[in-house]
Amino acid sequence: MVRPLALAVVLLSFPVFAKPPRLALFISVDALGTDLLLRTRPKFKSGLRQLLDGGAFYPYGRYDYAKPRTAAGHTTLSTGANPWRHGIVDNRVVDRTTGQPLSVFQDEAHPVLEVPLTFATRGDTSPLNLMAETLADRLRMSSRGRGKAVALSGKGRAAIPLAGRLGQAYWFDETVGKFVTGTWYTKEFPAWLQAFNAKELADGYFSQQWTLLLPKTEYLGEDERPYETDESGLGRSFPHPLNGGGQMAGPRSYAALASSAYSNDLLVQAAKAALEGEGLGKDEVPDLLAVSFSGTDRVFHAYGPYHGRCRTRCTGWTAQWRSW
Repeated sequence: MVRPLALAVVLLSFPVFAKPPRLALFISVDALGTDLLLRTRPKFKSGLRQLLDGGAFYPYGRYDYAKPRTAAGHTTLSTGANPWRHGIVDNRVVDRTTGQPLSVFQDEAHPVLEVPLTFATRGDTSPLNLMAETLADRLRMSSRGRGKAVALSGKGRAAIPLAGRLGQAYWFDETVGKFVTGTWYTKEFPAWLQAFNAKELADGYFSQQWTLLLPKTEYLGEDERPYETDESGLGRSFPHPLNGGGQMAGPRSYAALASSAYSNDLLVQAAKAALEGEGLGKDEVPDLLAVSFSGTDRVFHAYGPYHGRCRTRCTGWTAQWRSW
């Protein structure tokens, strides 16, 4: 009885309530730690700089478990629960029946739409294994389905936990160079996604190069280092060709794009298309748009978090977020 009584007192103390926001924007930058954020902060002019200067900043926030992988980390962010509770313990788990590793979001009963059949049931496809409610789920339930929740990312294992079971998840698929979703969420692509994919924007990056945003003197260390590999055909030094070493746009160039700074550009364009196509924030019922920038994680894995490529990515968000 104590908690309901306390709630009643609070309610009586505020007879007039502010209207809830029409749209909440959830942004995740995969693998961006506080140390790198503080290193690059002086280079931000707007966009992310506005969030840091005008919002609340918690530099000592941390995960209360050992392996903050993409799937587990995003699920913890979206549910507020630890892996032992929400069930997503890693990017990949072992099938106890076959003994083979598989994606934690793999679900053969709900394949990905409009990708080759051999890839449709592999990798990330649905939130079947998710055991806790997400922010998107609670919004959908509290609004009795009227509030919309849309999540987008360069990775399925980031978009799916942000959308939960009741939202809509879309992610970039490197086999087709388009944003996709699975049959868990819909039986066919919505009109706005069909129109967006028809532009074949990923193909347009085939002849481009990933270049530095700042003068070389602004970066610490050498561009090409002994331990580096030729990640996705990008080469070992700037400028990086985005053709992936191929002769035409296809899976190789899409993989190179996904590992470059331009993957953020493509994701922002997709998010804008979802914002308009779904009519988010257009009525009095709150909606949620969740966006996870996953390309950062790819660069960090390949080159380390303090390489010039990583700093180029971070400073690039200023221009990308300015138009939101």
